[in-house]
This record gives sequence, structure tokens and C-alpha cells, in this order.
Amino acid sequence: MRAPARTALPVTAANRLAWPGGLSQITWNGHPLYLFSNEALGPTSNGGAAPVGNGNGIKAFGGTFSLVVNP
Repeated sequence: MRAPARTALPVTAANRLAWPGGLSQITWNGHPLYLFSNEALGPTSNGGAAPVGNGNGIKAFGGTFSLVVNP
């Protein structure tokens, strides 16, 4: 399976949703973003994190899971 093409994403589409207890969740155009059960965040060489795993392209729950990455 090939990874989807990467394009520049407008930062204005990203936001944060505050949950009780001090938790927060990133949203994209108002839609909450999730990690698929087979995905995880792994460390990068610059001290950040990047998604790793094999959930990209999985069809479930009436839709297709698409991995969102920072280009």
C-alpha cells in the first residue's frame, strides 16, 4: 500500500478541543482526530512525534481511516 501524497495543509484548519479533566484533542476543520488502534506516535530525530503503524486505508465504521501527517 502506498502512502497518500503529501501537500501543504493550512494551519487555520487545525484546532484544539478541551475535554474535562484538562485533556485536549486536536481537531481538523471541526472534526476530532484519532489514532487507529494499530497506530501509535513514535519519536522523531527532532524531538517531536510522528504516527507509525499500519492503520492507513482501513475501511471501518462507514468510512476509511486516513493517516494525517505533517508534510
